[in-house]
Amino acid sequence: MNDIIIKYAAALGVPKLAFEWLLSINENTGIHAITNTINKFSLENGTVYGIGVIVFIGIFSYKVTSFFILQYYRRKIERDRIKHLLADTQSVLERIDVYPVSKSLRTTLKAKYLIP
Repeated sequence: MNDIIIKYAAALGVPKLAFEWLLSINENTGIHAITNTINKFSLENGTVYGIGVIVFIGIFSYKVTSFFILQYYRRKIERDRIKHLLADTQSVLERIDVYPVSKSLRTTLKAKYLIP
């Protein structure tokens, strides 16, 4: 379950940080500052496009985080196999079941290991 928390924190946190940064360097105040900041996200093409860019940044950061979490656990399994801590397929599958990850990531890890 830790992977889900990390992915959603990245999906919500990265766009929020970018928005807060652009808002802090804005010369306007109040609602004009918010509208101007959203407009800056779209490179002055309008607030609708700005909201789309913010959503895109969130989805992109979610996908990138998912990829790196998957790679982290795949490398962790490979390191344990190299150290001969996991000798056979059954021990690898048992180790994957112990990891504190979501069911979907657990299934993905098992599929990546069983089907190279």
